[in-house]
Amino acid sequence: MQLVIAAIMGADLGGAETSIGSASEPEANDGMNGSLADPAWKAPKVTLKSDEKARKGLYSSATKTEYTDSEAVLKEKTKLMAQLIKESKNCVFYVGAGMSTSAGCNDYASKKKVQENGNRLQMQPTVQYHVCNSMYEKGYIKQFITQNHDGLALKAGLPWSIVNEIHGGWFDKKNGVKMMDDCLDKKALQRFEEWREKSDLVIVVGTSLAGMNADRIAQEGAFNPDKKLIIINLQENTMTKHSQLNIFADITKVFTLLAKDLNI
Repeated sequence: MQLVIAAIMGADLGGAETSIGSASEPEANDGMNGSLADPAWKAPKVTLKSDEKARKGLYSSATKTEYTDSEAVLKEKTKLMAQLIKESKNCVFYVGAGMSTSAGCNDYASKKKVQENGNRLQMQPTVQYHVCNSMYEKGYIKQFITQNHDGLALKAGLPWSIVNEIHGGWFDKKNGVKMMDDCLDKKALQRFEEWREKSDLVIVVGTSLAGMNADRIAQEGAFNPDKKLIIINLQENTMTKHSQLNIFADITKVFTLLAKDLNI
C-alpha cells in the first residue's frame, strides 16, 4: 500500500464535522474538555481569538484561536492523563510541530511565532521530549509517531525502535524528508499501521490534525470504543469534540505536571 502524506479525512470521519466555526467563548459542557471530563470542570478560556484558519488550502482545519485551561483544571487533567497512561498497555504518541516549538522551531498553524534558534539541525530536545524518554524507560510509551523531521525524540534518548518519523527525518538517510505529494516510506507506513491497530491509548500533541494520512491514528483513538484519545494542543482541531480528554495549555507545562503525576 502506498499513501501520500496529505489526504483530506472527511470521508473517514463517520459523519463528523471536519471544519470548526469562528472563534467563540466555549461553555463547560460543549465537549471542549472531552467525554471523560468531570462535568464540574470549567471550559478553557479563549486567550487568542482569530477567525483565520490554522491550515490554509486543501486542509480540514479549525481557526488559530487559542485556549487555556485554568490552573486547577489543568492539574486535574494531567492527573487523569497519568491514570489513563498507567492503565494503558499500548500507549502511542502522535506529535506535530507544536511539540518542538519551544526548541526553536516554528509551526504552520499558530498565530504567534517563536524566535528560531539558528541552525535547526542543532536544536536540542526540551522538557517534553525528556519526559517522553523517561516514560519510555518506565514502559509507558510503546510507539512515538512524529510528523516532525527534527530528530529531537532521538536526541532525547528514545530509540529508533519506537520512533517513527512518518514524514521522514533530517538525520535518516533511508527515510528522508517527504514533500506533501510524496509517498510515505513503506517500512514507516507498515509500522504505523501495525501500531494504529495495536494502540489502546493515543496521545496527540501539538498538531491541528488538518488532513495528513497519519492523522488516521487520532481517528482510531476517537472512534474505536475499545480505545481512548487524549489531545494536548492550544487550539481546537478536527478531533476535539470526539476525544476523551482535551488539554489546552503550554506543552512544556503539561509534561512537567505529568512527570510529577507519574513520579518520573
